[in-house]
Amino acid sequence: MANLRAARRNLYALGAFLIVVDLAALIILLSPVGTMSAAKQDEFAQLRLEVQAKTRTVVPPDQVQHRVEDARLQISQFIKERVPSQASQLSIELGKLASATGVRLGSVRYEELEPDIPGLRRYRVNATITGDYLQEVKFINALERSQHFFVIGNVNLGEQQQGAVRLGLNLDTYLREAQ
Repeated sequence: MANLRAARRNLYALGAFLIVVDLAALIILLSPVGTMSAAKQDEFAQLRLEVQAKTRTVVPPDQVQHRVEDARLQISQFIKERVPSQASQLSIELGKLASATGVRLGSVRYEELEPDIPGLRRYRVNATITGDYLQEVKFINALERSQHFFVIGNVNLGEQQQGAVRLGLNLDTYLREAQ
């Protein structure tokens, strides 16, 4: 009978030990440690999709020369259409835009800068315009949409009198070199 009681105690101890091991396994299974492999698999799948997408955008080596030639043609067409060859065309364009939008063009200074693109001369244009807010917004919008290529560097707000606002504009533009 004593052996039976000892065996029963050993079985209870073994059962308790197995319950503790099951609880520990359940906790590990439900914790983030147990799901980390699934997260890694998801991350791997996402990275695989990104690699496949980037592989599709890479230009095959046999098409590189063709694309370079296309780019050169587009650049030369852009320069012919949007970059004037005479400095007077810049003044004419600014005057047309000013009269079309209703602003008054004040002082305009042209400064030639070091060229950064072969075949083009770079100019910085400092101009002041006066008009109401809406007219000046239209002028800046017209500059951005102009047939000539203007890059607005900054806009300085000047004084305001009787509803008219004065703005200082710094523009960069280019002229084609005579060929």
